[in-house]
Amino acid sequence: MKVGVVGLGTMGAGIAQVSVTGGHDTVGREVSMELAERGRATIERYLARAVEKGKLSGEERDGALGRLTLTTEVSELAECDLVIEAIVEELGAKRELFAELDRITRPDAVLATNTSALSVTEIASATEHPERVVGMHFFNPAPVLPLVEIVRAERSSDDAVRIAYDWAERAGKQPVNCRDTPGFIVNRILIPQRRRLADGALRARRPGRHRRARPRVRSAARTARRGPDDAARPARTDAGRGEARPQERRRLLQVLRARLRGFAELGDGRVELDDLAPDRVRSLLGEEVERDGVHRRDRRCLEEAGDSRRRRAGALEDGRELLEPG
Repeated sequence: MKVGVVGLGTMGAGIAQVSVTGGHDTVGREVSMELAERGRATIERYLARAVEKGKLSGEERDGALGRLTLTTEVSELAECDLVIEAIVEELGAKRELFAELDRITRPDAVLATNTSALSVTEIASATEHPERVVGMHFFNPAPVLPLVEIVRAERSSDDAVRIAYDWAERAGKQPVNCRDTPGFIVNRILIPQRRRLADGALRARRPGRHRRARPRVRSAARTARRGPDDAARPARTDAGRGEARPQERRRLLQVLRARLRGFAELGDGRVELDDLAPDRVRSLLGEEVERDGVHRRDRRCLEEAGDSRRRRAGALEDGRELLEPG
């Protein structure tokens, strides 16, 4: 199978590495040869490290690099069987690219987006053949982390989903099918939890009076900042009172809103998150930490939304819903 990868940044270079080490001729496209060569250098570095660790032989490394071709022309992807997009996370740019890919590639080629936050259905609607558009959400670093979310958009065909799933599986990944819902599977569960950690840091009260809670606040802040998706960075607190300023809470909501920009489910329809009020975004991303039945002096800065059993049950129910066919 001939594979095209559009964008050779951190994610694109990782996906291209997965493709060439899986035995596929791969065309990597960037806007300039300088950026393309930089992506190739990244792949060479990681393959060299794999050789040092004994995971690849020198011949396997050379063979993988020999299967990689660089270009700045989208037209060079015309003969690819599968094209995976990994460009900037902007809906307009992705729609423009997919419209062009739809024009130049064969009708039976599968077009996949690596988006982690945008609606695959919205991206596919820019094409005349949305049935061949799917999501393939890799996790960073793509050559290391096994999970790949295969996202079925509203008009994705069974064949397109199967081709994407089989390709990921043959490449040594662990693909999972899911529907085109906000956050897909992992981020839909992860982001509200990280938001609660950041919110706990926001509600820290008078650190001088709660010395034992201070390490927990710092840990929450580090956890909220960790990972490829900088969605739940905690806001500052007022040094005099230890209370979160209203404008900082609004800023946190704006960051969270940007993380899932492009789509949100409201009943049976979709609306732009930019059109939503902050309190509505708050309800979409998870309710405030429950305070009922907890005495104020006994609260910790990282209050939990219900007991652990209820949280686990909610996460499992969310996962079951996301994995239902159709």
